[in-house]
Amino acid sequence: MSFFFEGMVLDAKSGQPLAGAKVYLAGSQATLGDVPGAVATGKAFSWTKLLPGSAVGAPPNNYRYAAYAALVQPTISVAELTFPTFRDLVLDRNPELAADGNLFQPNKVYLLPTKENGPEFVLEAETNEAGAFSFSGLSQSGAYGFEAEKEGYQNYFASSSVFDSMITQPQASIELSLRLTKLPPAAPALRINSTEPNFASLPAAVQKFVQCALLLITDNEAKAYDYLPQLAPQLVGMPYGAVNNKFDKDFVCADLPSICYAYAFGHAPNWRSLNPEDGNPQNPHQANFYLPGGQNGDHLATIGGPVSSDGNLRGDDWKLGDLILYGQTAGGRATHVNVYVGTFFGTDLDNKQQDRRTIPSVVNSSMNVGDDSISRGILVFDLLGAARPQFAGRWAQHVRISDLWR
Repeated sequence: MSFFFEGMVLDAKSGQPLAGAKVYLAGSQATLGDVPGAVATGKAFSWTKLLPGSAVGAPPNNYRYAAYAALVQPTISVAELTFPTFRDLVLDRNPELAADGNLFQPNKVYLLPTKENGPEFVLEAETNEAGAFSFSGLSQSGAYGFEAEKEGYQNYFASSSVFDSMITQPQASIELSLRLTKLPPAAPALRINSTEPNFASLPAAVQKFVQCALLLITDNEAKAYDYLPQLAPQLVGMPYGAVNNKFDKDFVCADLPSICYAYAFGHAPNWRSLNPEDGNPQNPHQANFYLPGGQNGDHLATIGGPVSSDGNLRGDDWKLGDLILYGQTAGGRATHVNVYVGTFFGTDLDNKQQDRRTIPSVVNSSMNVGDDSISRGILVFDLLGAARPQFAGRWAQHVRISDLWR
């Protein structure tokens, strides 16, 4: 018996057919290896393993890394499929994961990579004027994946499991509808940009958080204050100087991550934070607001172990938008904070070229509160030096804003 896939590629919003869209049918050597026109992709594995979510683990161990560690790494090496790549691809192959908070559910079945069925093979088709496509000459039951692409649209992924009971009739037809979502217009070119190789694929909140920090770099924080209306209206009243008339146009250190957060999410950070020394509530102008612990546990995460009191911060797991907190007393409050932005290139608010394409960097707002004797700029420093307690204190802590990566 044989069967074929046939279907349409449609605009997700209007429902109109899309001509000239490319459609790829992916399978394993077992399902596509003998089909005329199928081409090996060079990958030793294929996304053709159907498994229940219960195979990943019971909550709270039903997250993507648990699936990678338990079901992928034993047979597929890191060199063949890294966790960051799996983390993204598993969402493409299993769209229902996103609706469940990226957590595997025991009552659902998922498509995972495997070497059991041989290396990956792909067939390619293009939609006609009516938006239609088809793949014929198929005879093997199993799991198949689809990817549709067209310029100006976001790629669409789907999967179809074919069982022997579905292909008992000659030339059985399996129909699909692939819906492409139009991409928004490209953002205007910025005067200063991240040069991280994967920046465009990061979560939108991370991109906006880092772009905000880069766009505010200047030797004179008054320029950054005056620039805020060009970024977003809600940012204007956020710097310390805007809420304290005595120190006009003043940024304090915590203003930088707080403003970047508001630019990324449309509202200021709103978790509850307490001073570990006296239990008093903290606000987004205070570095201590970003010290993990207590009621802000869902928003902030400690990275790389406990507070570092000597040498560089432990752990190499630096992600864009991460923070470095500094303090003077072990177990005490944080007294300074800065923002990790990676590598970048462009022109700052002083019209000076910033070429840091090979230097991982942090952006650091002033530590002063109305004291002109201390630098009043929003300045750039090398991560290597800033990740030492001596940069601004006696201890330093690597912190991640979890909201950026949800």
